[in-house]
Amino acid sequence: MFSIIFALSLYVILLIVLGKYEKAKKNSILLLFLFAVIMSFSKDLGRDYNSYFYNYEINYYSMIFSIKECIWSLLFIVSKFFTLDFIYLMLFIKIMTVTFFYYGLKNLKLNDLSFTIAIICFIYVPAITFLNIVRQGLAITIFFYAYSFLHLKKRKKYILWSIVAFFIHSSIVIIFFVNLLINLKKTRINIMKFKYMLIILLFTLIFISVISLYDNDIIEILNFLNLSDYIDLSQLEISIKNLFSPIVIANSLLIMYFIYDETKTNNKTKDVHTICFIGMILNIFSTISYIFDRVGILFSFYNPYMFSLIANESYISNSKKHSVYMILIFYCVNFVLNVFVYGEANHLIYNFYF
Repeated sequence: MFSIIFALSLYVILLIVLGKYEKAKKNSILLLFLFAVIMSFSKDLGRDYNSYFYNYEINYYSMIFSIKECIWSLLFIVSKFFTLDFIYLMLFIKIMTVTFFYYGLKNLKLNDLSFTIAIICFIYVPAITFLNIVRQGLAITIFFYAYSFLHLKKRKKYILWSIVAFFIHSSIVIIFFVNLLINLKKTRINIMKFKYMLIILLFTLIFISVISLYDNDIIEILNFLNLSDYIDLSQLEISIKNLFSPIVIANSLLIMYFIYDETKTNNKTKDVHTICFIGMILNIFSTISYIFDRVGILFSFYNPYMFSLIANESYISNSKKHSVYMILIFYCVNFVLNVFVYGEANHLIYNFYF
């Protein structure tokens, strides 16, 4: 089934290359919802699948008393009350996930090419990640929908939908306050701030490198402080190889390049560039602890939107087109590695439910 999604996505990319942007957009939207439907009819898909299944079939009574993240609990309780099969609950959740993403993009008023790029990049990386973190994935896309209202200057709707997202997954509070701070203070990146960002990136790489060299000593310190239960570094194989993997490096270079390009062209950036920079730093830190990955997805989720902005102009130069192709190639490689090469390790083996 992953092969079908990949083949159809390549067809959409071909339409982009041929300059048929309107047709590419329509097909990408169909592909987005097809992805949600197809991925719903697989069992044991994703790391958290069994825990969701257990809570739904056996432990759902305990969710009645879950005040925090009560909307998520309500979804389970109502579905169980109407004796809805678990697979149809997952179908509803995944369709809602892509629906909120779609309407978020629609509110951001992207042109046909940008809209298509955002969807393809979303399917290739965040949507695949959300197969492992279904609940957080739904919350993130609802918050993305909320975020789009900031651009429409509808702050009340931003707060309302952010609250909905929070009651599905409480981690949303992190991106909510960071995003609000960025927009209230009009935090934008100019050339001088970009230089500081390069220093932060360099410091992060050096810091993680030092940790990777002295991981055994750090594990002993954590054991001494009784923190090993919370940060189990011994299970994560910290190494220079993980840090300087082609994907981590390529992702960092792409983000820094597009931030620099934006500052050079317009002398300032949009809020999404700051968000993606934070996501990039957390992505680097995720090489030493999975917890950074779970927080980082709150920010790196915006990468497809940020990358799509390069084509959100009335006239697309050849250099911009080359940048678009570079982005799509990078995301294609990500998809192939995550699904076809490391699919089993990532719990992304498709087993038809029926």
